[in-house]
Amino acid sequence: MTRPRLQKTGRTATCRGRFLTAGLVTPGLTATIPPIIPLVILLIILLGGCGKPAEPLTLWSNHTDAALLAELYRHETGEPLRFRYVENLTEALTQQRVDADVVIGQWVNNPPTRAVMISRKDESPWTPLAFSLGAIVFKNSRAQITRPFAVTPEEIGTALGPQPEMARQAPPLKFAPTSNPRFLYEMARIEGMVPEPHPSGGPRWQAEPFDRAFSAIRERQEQWNGSAREEQDYRTRYLYEPWYRQLENNRVLAVYLPADELFDWSFFASDSWDFRWLRREDGSIPVLENLVYAGIPARTARESRARKFLQWITSEETQTRLIDYKIDQRIDTFGFFGGFSILPEVNVWMTRTIYPQLAGRIPEPETLHFPGARPRYWDEAREAVVLPFLLREADLEQDSITETTPGERLGNLLLRWYDQRGD
Repeated sequence: MTRPRLQKTGRTATCRGRFLTAGLVTPGLTATIPPIIPLVILLIILLGGCGKPAEPLTLWSNHTDAALLAELYRHETGEPLRFRYVENLTEALTQQRVDADVVIGQWVNNPPTRAVMISRKDESPWTPLAFSLGAIVFKNSRAQITRPFAVTPEEIGTALGPQPEMARQAPPLKFAPTSNPRFLYEMARIEGMVPEPHPSGGPRWQAEPFDRAFSAIRERQEQWNGSAREEQDYRTRYLYEPWYRQLENNRVLAVYLPADELFDWSFFASDSWDFRWLRREDGSIPVLENLVYAGIPARTARESRARKFLQWITSEETQTRLIDYKIDQRIDTFGFFGGFSILPEVNVWMTRTIYPQLAGRIPEPETLHFPGARPRYWDEAREAVVLPFLLREADLEQDSITETTPGERLGNLLLRWYDQRGD
């Protein structure tokens, strides 16, 4: 006769030993066996059937959705998992003792972190999980954008050019790219400015591609607003409100937003708003640089379990359950890890169940243009150096103010910033 198994959950393993009963002893021997013997045998079997508690997997991440993922994993599998929020994963992976078995995060696909992660053959050690796109948001009544879901900067200038009746109103509607330095950066990327990583980890900076990209930005400013000075004056006088107020109060024709911010705003409740993804001239749609990756550190002692965890993460079922779980927990963030999943099936599921406004708006995988590896600490350098520089340069009337080109000036600033950081 077999009785129910003794089970323990959480941090202890499950015992699968069987109870020994008098029915398992030969009837003729029951009178000669002391009552304590079956109990001793029972104890031996129980102890032999229970292994040591499994060491919990350790997950490092700099994304808030990872905490929910860890909670979902523990709930669904019963397996122990430790979660640690690490703001600067590049620094932690390359300068600290790494006790992580799995790492999930943004801005980690750079040479120094690749060296400390497990990879198979010539493949990247980082597995992409989620991505985001940049969008142009506008009023339907103010633009004539006919393409279904994406526009180039050139098409923005054509479709969002002020109409005669708009020019007569006070103030006249404008599209001011300098109101959002992130849009200037994405324009530069679209025009060919691509930060490449040097083997040491910093940027391998080439001034010429950036100079070409910045010349294109200046041409857009003249096309849309007359000159850099006019755009600056307009921005100072009228664009002091939050971006959504600028749209609502007819201060601008359109604004730039990444997808996660776009879907945090409830403007889709009104039919008067619309959006298009930014695209390149070749038709491809550039993915933003803040991709979310997953990987396994080389020093983990639990590689097989870590690989099973990655398989669990990269399944359609897990990703849809995580999004549902966020909704149940009233976590109001967009999509899967703040963006779209690498799995097209998950994105289609999102449009059917959660974001009907995205129906027909999710690009096919082959149309997406993914960035390669980024320089070390590029997210910090971009915020501290590149975006302020782009805004300052875009406000200057001429490039001939100094003997150096914009690309050379930015390259010198980046070199100084990385030298001062010291690692």
